[in-house]
Amino acid sequence: NFSGGTVDETGGGLLLAGSNVSQTGGTIPSITMDGGNVSLTQSGGGTIGDLTMSTTSTLSLASDVTVTGNLTKTTGNVTIQGATSTRTLSIGGDFTQTTGTFANTNLALVFNGTVAQSLNKTTGGTINCGITVNKTSGTASLAGQAFQTTGAFTMQAGTISLGNFDLDLNSTFTY
Repeated sequence: NFSGGTVDETGGGLLLAGSNVSQTGGTIPSITMDGGNVSLTQSGGGTIGDLTMSTTSTLSLASDVTVTGNLTKTTGNVTIQGATSTRTLSIGGDFTQTTGTFANTNLALVFNGTVAQSLNKTTGGTINCGITVNKTSGTASLAGQAFQTTGAFTMQAGTISLGNFDLDLNSTFTY
């Protein structure tokens, strides 16, 4: 359990393999999920700086989660579980997915950073959840290759730049 304050990761980082994290307030600069089942609960305005999913993992969201930095998924499949109603995973930095699946129909990825954000898919993978762009400033830009989702895509506020890439939607588009 983490309650308030800030984790100082100078020279290290928080590595989770089959762990439960309950965060009430405060800031955790970075979390790396390295396999196994991880349960994550946030309340009281807590934030995570960067979240990296480096192997096949199951992430259970017991609440909406805020990542103020980058979300990176490098290998394997990530399944978001434990949500019977939609959970929001807010991302303030860049999103990178290299392979595998990022899946759950009860998940909404919300890109809400106040600076430029990159939505980067480098070698494949599938996103099976809703995506919302809700930026008060800065631009969300596609990078790497075509960006595909089977969930609803909502442009709530801000700008998305497609660059030289396709935004491949297999569900509804709301603007």
